Amino acid sequence: MTITELIRSIVEKVFLLLVALCLVGVFSSVSFAEEATANKPAPETPAAETPHSAPPGKVERAGEATGKGIKKAGEAIEKTFSGSD
Repeated sequence: MTITELIRSIVEKVFLLLVALCLVGVFSSVSFAEEATANKPAPETPAAETPHSAPPGKVERAGEATGKGIKKAGEAIEKTFSGSD
């Protein structure tokens, strides 16, 4: 075995060791990151404190208007199909 082959063999072993250490480091850092996010509770932000929330009663009025519109559409459909018999 020449000196060049011996150095090449040592360099390959050192390179493989460094690659293995890098992989262990990557997996451990990913594991720590997942553990940190899994243990952190989600912040609670109530909807009433959001800056774009609807004023009281507006949602109910919108629901009533939608219901009236659906009712009128149903009546119009009934009239359309009952007149064609």
